[in-house]
Amino acid sequence: MPNTTYGCNEQLETNFPPIESLPRIFDREGGAQFDYVYNCGGETRFSQEEKVYELRSYGLSMALGREAAKRKVKVFVEVSTGMVYKPDSTPRKETDKTKPWSNLAKWKLKAEEDLAKIDGLNVMVLRFAHVYGPYTSKFLSTALCMARVYQSKGKEMRFLWKEDLRTNFVHVEDSTRALWHGAQWYAKGTPGRRPVPVFNIVDHGNTGTSFHLSVGGFLGVRC
Repeated sequence: MPNTTYGCNEQLETNFPPIESLPRIFDREGGAQFDYVYNCGGETRFSQEEKVYELRSYGLSMALGREAAKRKVKVFVEVSTGMVYKPDSTPRKETDKTKPWSNLAKWKLKAEEDLAKIDGLNVMVLRFAHVYGPYTSKFLSTALCMARVYQSKGKEMRFLWKEDLRTNFVHVEDSTRALWHGAQWYAKGTPGRRPVPVFNIVDHGNTGTSFHLSVGGFLGVRC
């Protein structure tokens, strides 16, 4: 649980402990409170039982949210997913209808909705596309590792979708900028805003349009 002090702020990063140990995260010397709390935790693996997401994602969000409200944290940033939207051929806006298409997204959306009901919680929600870049290990990284295996075997790598299905991404450095600037933006405004501010975090290009070509061209794999 690294606790690092920089020029003008203190940063604490931790894995989620049992509920009774929450003060260990939030307590600071002299009774001071953290200005910003980011919930980047939860279960990120796909195809798990619903109870797994309920306990590890939804339960985590609610426990942290209640503690942040009790301590009057200036901004609680809930990291969510773009998979909460109803699929469509056009890009989804923050005000569009939601229809989660995975259990992971279902419980993330449930957390978003119930965090908004916590009195005194200064919460905002950032819904991310697929994050890629250094040290990321999900969608794109997995696809590239699989492509390398197919390359070594000289076989065609087949996807479950065609090139016309958009698969949107955002670089990890842009993601961290969004987390920081989003919290700063919220802190300058009226606390306790309802409805809760929600932002989609995604690059401006159709990254996924060239995804097949990128994987195929980079590694010489038929896709």
